[in-house]
Amino acid sequence: MILTDALFCPAEMSVLLASYAMQVKYGDYVPETHRPGFLAGKTLVPNRVRDQHKTWSMGEWERKVMLWWNDHRGMEAESAMLEYLKHAEDLEMYGITVSASCSYMAVLSVMGVSL
Repeated sequence: MILTDALFCPAEMSVLLASYAMQVKYGDYVPETHRPGFLAGKTLVPNRVRDQHKTWSMGEWERKVMLWWNDHRGMEAESAMLEYLKHAEDLEMYGITVSASCSYMAVLSVMGVSL
């Protein structure tokens, strides 16, 4: 939901969550193995976030993710998943389903429902 932008996530939080996702998928960051370009072609942050920071190249996004990823050295995949979820739960719109609605006067609006 974060990468598809169904759930709003600021840039810094997007990078942090991407670093946890890399820890889960690849384990510890190893500079010799995970060289620049290793994450090329992978969706690291939502397109909206990248569009807001057009001055940052994909290499800069990758470097930021790798810096945070390196901080998770020694973290088990399960712990990284839990950290990801803890941070995701703190997002403003977490747990809210947004739907379009239309009034009887044909006025289109957006409604958020928290369950």
